[in-house]
Amino acid sequence: MTNSMWEFVSLNFQQEVTDKYIVFSESPSNDPICFKRDTGEVYLFSHDPIKRAKVYKDFNDYLLNEIVEIQKLYAEVTFNSSKEEIEYKENLLDSDGIDFDFRNLKL
Repeated sequence: MTNSMWEFVSLNFQQEVTDKYIVFSESPSNDPICFKRDTGEVYLFSHDPIKRAKVYKDFNDYLLNEIVEIQKLYAEVTFNSSKEEIEYKENLLDSDGIDFDFRNLKL
């Protein structure tokens, strides 16, 4: 992630940290979403606020979340409130060590 378009990452995180991640996607606010090389966990590096947090247990959970988002677009699944949607996803996806507040804020 160093020497990339995500300059804030190299300015705010040491290279020893960033070398452990591989970018595979971007958040809606153009922040890098990454695999942690040794665990496969999914992390988000955010520019506002400057933060790195685990947002999914692995790619499977990331993919399940994206499937739910596509189902919402096609009205195959509906929620009565954002609270109901958050609770549904928290029950569907693994929650061990996940920063839910940050994920819900940024993704």
